[in-house]
Amino acid sequence: MAAEYDEHVVIAVGYGLLPSSTAASQLYHTLTIAAEVDSRRHVILDASIALLTDVSSRWLRERLVGLDLASDSEVERFARVVEKDFLGNSQRAILHAFRDLTLRYREHIRTFPRE
Repeated sequence: MAAEYDEHVVIAVGYGLLPSSTAASQLYHTLTIAAEVDSRRHVILDASIALLTDVSSRWLRERLVGLDLASDSEVERFARVVEKDFLGNSQRAILHAFRDLTLRYREHIRTFPRE
């Protein structure tokens, strides 16, 4: 039997190119951020970041969960936190993936508005 699901929860995914100076770039070219989003409130419920260390992924997840993707100020605040406090070579890839995810999500809610 299929599990019940909430029709208001969507998955938004963003991608960013990894710099060649990272170990992950030797195997992969992109960093991926996937977020489970409540499309009624536009809030990230859970997030996963592929190709970062466990510590980096946890740090980012803690800052992503609860973020309102429809709020320009929250989106920009997250970007400022990453710019200021994430001191790794993957910083630009993270920011690009997050902005890509945000743009994809916002396009989705314009195309498929929810009640």
